[in-house]
Amino acid sequence: MSYECFPDCASYLRSRTPAPPPRRKGILANVRRYFWKGEYLCQQCLEIDFRTLLSPSAETDGLLLQAWRFNKESDLEEMRSSTCPLCRVLAVGMEGSVDSPFNRYGLIKFTGTVISPYSSPLALEGSNGFALLGIQISPFVPPELFLGLSTPPFSTCRDALASVQLIQDSQIDYEILKAWICSCQNDHGVGKSATCDHTERFPVQDLKIINCSTRQVEMAKEGCQYVALSYVWGLSVDQQSKHDINSIISDLPRTVQDAILVTLELGYHFLWVDRYCINQHCNDEKLLQINQMDRIYQGAQVTIIAMAGDDPSFGLPGVSRPRVGPFQVEIDSLKLGAIMHGIDDLVTIGNSKWNTRGWTYQEAVLSRRRLFFTEWGVMFDCPIMKCYETLTFPIKPEDDRWVRKTPSCGIRQNPLHIIRRISEYSGRQLSHSNDRLNAFKGVLEAYERLEHPVRHHWGVPILPPRVNHKLEKRKGKESSCAGFVLGLCWPHYTRGSKRLPEFPSWSWSGWDGKTNFLTHERYLAESPRRADARNVRISVELANGRLLDWDDFMCDYFCRKSSVSSPASIYLLVDAWTVPVKLHYHHRDNARIDNPLEVLVSDGTSTYRFVYSSSMEADLTLSDTEINDIECGAYTGIVLGSRVKSNFVLVVQEKQGCMQRVGSFFLENPKEVAENGVVDWDVNQFPWERRTIRLG
Repeated sequence: MSYECFPDCASYLRSRTPAPPPRRKGILANVRRYFWKGEYLCQQCLEIDFRTLLSPSAETDGLLLQAWRFNKESDLEEMRSSTCPLCRVLAVGMEGSVDSPFNRYGLIKFTGTVISPYSSPLALEGSNGFALLGIQISPFVPPELFLGLSTPPFSTCRDALASVQLIQDSQIDYEILKAWICSCQNDHGVGKSATCDHTERFPVQDLKIINCSTRQVEMAKEGCQYVALSYVWGLSVDQQSKHDINSIISDLPRTVQDAILVTLELGYHFLWVDRYCINQHCNDEKLLQINQMDRIYQGAQVTIIAMAGDDPSFGLPGVSRPRVGPFQVEIDSLKLGAIMHGIDDLVTIGNSKWNTRGWTYQEAVLSRRRLFFTEWGVMFDCPIMKCYETLTFPIKPEDDRWVRKTPSCGIRQNPLHIIRRISEYSGRQLSHSNDRLNAFKGVLEAYERLEHPVRHHWGVPILPPRVNHKLEKRKGKESSCAGFVLGLCWPHYTRGSKRLPEFPSWSWSGWDGKTNFLTHERYLAESPRRADARNVRISVELANGRLLDWDDFMCDYFCRKSSVSSPASIYLLVDAWTVPVKLHYHHRDNARIDNPLEVLVSDGTSTYRFVYSSSMEADLTLSDTEINDIECGAYTGIVLGSRVKSNFVLVVQEKQGCMQRVGSFFLENPKEVAENGVVDWDVNQFPWERRTIRLG
């Protein structure tokens, strides 16, 4: 590729001089109603000095510049139906005020220099002085709508302080998209301190690609530059998946056709689409490519992500279907643009169908660069930079400390970051439950190639035992068994999860619900809770019935020092401290509705209660008979660590000839947690027993 690169988006916009594109009719009729003239403004809006408010001034950044009191019921409804266009825009930004305890809204300026979790969205960090006014209704949540000086699409004469870029409904500025990609390639490349190419590129065996000029499926040549597509398959049965090499594919769904056009507009010639580049009727080929998903997506120059629609017939907004651009109000010589909170992608991306599907997760995570096509414009991101078609400046990605709905791209060098990846993925939906691990295999493979590799057994990460959460080496030699036991310490997050019998119950992959690995991360940070080989010993049962102790299993299956005689089964033999437990349905005691089950542990004299994390559907829909069966059941707690410290306990029950996991809880010694230091019981008094349990 050879096109001119610009140092940033703002300088690019100032440099290009295209002819304005023709406007289309039809859908624009719905968009044009958001373009208003200043002579219709009410007196209150006419008195707002937007040029002064939007001037670059650090002294006013993050401050409430102007505020008005209002009645949530009458005044908000009056603003919605006002003849003043700006009042109607302000009303959009105040929609969340109904549930807010505040009866005041105002304008607060953001340039990204203020990083406050209460008043300044992290998405604007790095805006280089361009200002936006947020319509704020609460000091504790980010604004829902932002105002800024705007510039028309494809414009060369614009205000130097413009921060909002208007867009065409059915025409995309591909030059700016190419500038984003080129900026990342040049500024975030190999050898830089902050790089988007920090991982080595590995060749992909038997990689097929679509030649976008001929629409033929071809074998990729060495060094071939290609674009990947991530989209929702939908429910339709595809008849176009049996293509031989050099065959021409036809009758493509609209999304794939649009992706071909975008690939050519970006200056590339080849596109990888899983449905057409993998023979869906050849299991050997599918398995080979599934095992290389990390290499495929990391090898793509950029991934096109089709955010809109529920199936491939929807198309890409801005290519074959229109999209909605920013609102605009013209006030004297100022053109004021209004954009929704979608700039932090919670609305447009976080709530999309694409963001709920299992297979699309690893496609998003493994990509080096991503282009999101939404109905509100195109967004680009990489690990270093975010760019929006509706903003005139690039911004920094959100800090990883904050919970996000969409997964960040790129594999981090911190091996413990995999527990976040599992937590994000585990709540996603799959059409076929037996794909639970296949759809995540690319991420698992990528973490195996880190400097501190993270292997896995049935999806359970084998965390490096000599590396803690800050990547500091720990003293002494430890078996990797400790790292595997840590991987078993995950609590259920979603009750009512369906059990997946094709996977072991002790693995998160054995349940279709979300697991709360963020709690697990805090657990790992506390060294007294860490497991070690002295407390828990693991053996692995092979499919032929042979038992391997953990270190021999690791040697056979991962170090490749001896031949593998048989694949591993779903069974483990766990040698650990155990304690008998009971479950109690305490909702009948008018206790908390959201967590009606609790664990009971007895020392022979008294019974003590613990918070239970379970997949069971324990709510008001249970009959008395079902509740009685739960409370009369026999359960065993397996302590994954020392029994005299605060520890994670697996709750297991005998099912189908083995013990199966049904929940977990934290067993805490009150002598270590009581505030007054006076307690009347001790975990040492519980009926402990050292047992070897066959866990499946």
